[in-house]
Amino acid sequence: MREAESGYELVLRPIKSKRSMEQNKRYWKLLAELQEVAYLDGRQYGKDAWHEYLRREFIGCIDLPGGGVIGMSTTTLSIDEFTDYMTRIEAWAAQQGWPLMMEDV
Repeated sequence: MREAESGYELVLRPIKSKRSMEQNKRYWKLLAELQEVAYLDGRQYGKDAWHEYLRREFIGCIDLPGGGVIGMSTTTLSIDEFTDYMTRIEAWAAQQGWPLMMEDV
């Protein structure tokens, strides 16, 4: 280590557990159900469209060069944050009149 010309950097931060495979499966099942029951202005949208919309709505956006935006990635969420994210989606959907995942209750 003494021979390194520019030195080293040591970064300590809490480990952020990523979401589980079970959470990921449940999330995409939630979106599949949403695409079946949700209508906006008489139109239905697919899972990918809902994924993008919900990321923007509940996680936030990233500005792109040239002025576009995309939703922040769900992969940045910890297990607890991802659970909260899905809970918020379910509450929002219920408020819209689209209760989801009722067979899990």
